[in-house]
Amino acid sequence: MRKAFGVLRLTVAVVCIVALVARLVWSLGISGPIVANFFSYFTMESAIAATVLWIYGGITALRRRNDPDWLTDARAIVLAYQVVSGIVFAIITLESASHGFPLAVPWSSDVLHYVLPVVGLLEWLAGPGRSRPRWAALRFVLVFPVVWVIYTIIRGLAIGW
Repeated sequence: MRKAFGVLRLTVAVVCIVALVARLVWSLGISGPIVANFFSYFTMESAIAATVLWIYGGITALRRRNDPDWLTDARAIVLAYQVVSGIVFAIITLESASHGFPLAVPWSSDVLHYVLPVVGLLEWLAGPGRSRPRWAALRFVLVFPVVWVIYTIIRGLAIGW
């Protein structure tokens, strides 16, 4: 069972990489070569972090009976980022549509915002070999979002975004 979840994690990582590349290609097609914008979105950054953890977690699941505690903590934190990103995206798209401004998004956005967080949650709930996240890890949950907000404000002011 553990090895099957290792393969699942690696498969999810590949799906995430494909979705990220497709989203980047789509972005380049509509906004030109402003790659920094792509990497400035919270969704993209959390998806990249999740991909790294899925790859490492997949390899770990194939080699070891249990995930190291730090991996469990990191996966919990990044999964929270993905779920929040999906919820925020859902609110934005619903609100824009209800005001007569529907957002046209590629399939990759649906995968990154909805599919991968749900798969991540299901894998988290059913996946064997992980410990409970440590309460001490919770102090790190807000570090990345706070740094991201500060970066976004400074960058936004600098480029008129």
